[in-house]
Amino acid sequence: MTERLMDLEYLLNTEKQVKEVTLTEWGVGSGSLTKVINLFFSLSHFLNEDCEIESDDNAFQIIAYSSYLRLPYTLKTIQDLWLLGYYLESFIIVRHIVEGFAKLRYFTENRNEITPHFTARKHRDRVSFKTMFDSVAPGYYHFHYGKLLSGYAHGDLNAYFTRTDYTSQTEGRVIAGCEFNDIYCGLIINLTLTFCYGHLNYLQEFFPSILDKLPKDLLDHFLNMRNEMKLTLNSKRKKPEQQQEWENVIRPFVEQE
Repeated sequence: MTERLMDLEYLLNTEKQVKEVTLTEWGVGSGSLTKVINLFFSLSHFLNEDCEIESDDNAFQIIAYSSYLRLPYTLKTIQDLWLLGYYLESFIIVRHIVEGFAKLRYFTENRNEITPHFTARKHRDRVSFKTMFDSVAPGYYHFHYGKLLSGYAHGDLNAYFTRTDYTSQTEGRVIAGCEFNDIYCGLIINLTLTFCYGHLNYLQEFFPSILDKLPKDLLDHFLNMRNEMKLTLNSKRKKPEQQQEWENVIRPFVEQE
């Protein structure tokens, strides 16, 4: 009789196993992500800004409104995939959020470039992501975006290793189904929460009148959530090199002075 081969039933069983372990090991992170998803859904009711239709400010508001409107749905998708152990797929969507945030950071300072960028017919006439990152987050393009996130998105070795487990150059196995990986799990949830924090920090920069429009209970919740995430993300890291990366590369990207 043929040995049982990989099938959908097996995959679904492994999803359940991974979710159970993930919630045990990273339940606090999952809870924080749930709270911030709900917050972004609530904030989406108050994003409108009054601008002249034919203006650079209105062009910026179109991309900012679109980005924040989609954000909680994107975060929920990351959470669903992450909980079940779909790490590669989670990294790809995290990259999408990082790109969107870099775009908002860049274009809020260079609003006259928005219309030429989005109407350009040739790629060379658009603002490159490298230009955006180098402008708003010097060092991040090579540190995380190019070396890490793009490797997953473009199917480099980073992506390959999410479905294999090698102990040496010649010894290894294919990971059938989903399997909990603490390193991937931690990296994904920490990156996701970091850029949630960035979106909260720059909310008023992108939507200048929004805090005046929020009901008091929602305003208090927003301020408390932002402060809670700031304290968590700015806590000292175990490894000095990780602390240096946070201080020199990541924090200037997501945290206003």
